Amino acid sequence: MELEARLTRVLACAWLMTVVTASAVFAADPYLGSCRQTCGKSGACVRAAKAVFLACAHTQPNPNVCFANMRTARDACEAAVNACRARCPACAAAAARDFSGCETAADAAGCIVGAVSAFHACLGASDASACTDYRGLASAEALARSPYSDAEAEVLALEASGAFVAAPDVYARIRDDLDAIRRAHGEVAGIAARASWNPNELLVSFDAEGKTMVDAGTYADWTCLNLLYDLTSTRPLTFGSSFVLEFAHRMNSPLLAAEYARLPHVTGAGSNSLIGDGDDVCAAIDGSTYTYVFDAGSGDCLSGCIDHTYWGFTTSPSGAITSLGTWSRGEGEAPAWFVANGACTRWL
Repeated sequence: MELEARLTRVLACAWLMTVVTASAVFAADPYLGSCRQTCGKSGACVRAAKAVFLACAHTQPNPNVCFANMRTARDACEAAVNACRARCPACAAAAARDFSGCETAADAAGCIVGAVSAFHACLGASDASACTDYRGLASAEALARSPYSDAEAEVLALEASGAFVAAPDVYARIRDDLDAIRRAHGEVAGIAARASWNPNELLVSFDAEGKTMVDAGTYADWTCLNLLYDLTSTRPLTFGSSFVLEFAHRMNSPLLAAEYARLPHVTGAGSNSLIGDGDDVCAAIDGSTYTYVFDAGSGDCLSGCIDHTYWGFTTSPSGAITSLGTWSRGEGEAPAWFVANGACTRWL
């Protein structure tokens, strides 16, 4: 999954560079290639307008009202497409300048993500003013901290705290605790956490009218959410009317899904869950005491591991580590320490 994400970012970089090159070569028509693809086409606006007419016809007995709605939808769509195309060459040129510094940046992948995010924000600049009053699930300042350098600690901080974005102190505590436990207990050194859901992706499904607008690039109801949460790409699934949304930050995607599920024409939204099973780590927070359970899974883990062995630990703010014990499934009843830590093990 990480390799796919990096490849997507690299392709995005190449894609935007192509936009700038095409704009320079075909100066008479700067809307060729990717600018045209990104901003949508007038033909798609006609399809979107027809969908508006059909939806209206189901409830409105006067066809003239539906025709008027159709014309309004078509004109608004075409205006948005043309405005986007007008902005696209300048936005692409700015992105190219941003990308030029990514080759030598310490965090090249993060630099590319930032450049892509800036490009999309540039394209939606005319809509940004309408979002000044939008209050999402986290502030832009809190979101800007993510992604942290340690993905495992960040994801565990989201699961353990239930917060939308990882708090710096919780993230740092979990990162340091995991490092200390692994150094002191070699038996768990090779066990890493698996995210329960992809923290920077969502699956969002639309009704027929909504899908038509998304395909045309004219669906505007998600503009404020996309800007705040730094949407970097939208790709359709090969079947149905669902899209995978990818973001620049790691977030509590079940909470984010609920936010998108409330949008018009959205029929469902959920986390892009990971399949299979394997080694895992969970964390739980009880005041200043943090609990960790390391899970070594084996035996047909593509279908869900047959065997599991667990090690439990608690830590204190001073860094002291207390071993709770170890237990393997199939070896009698679960020990008391395992049963008592359901708030942690529910993530395994």
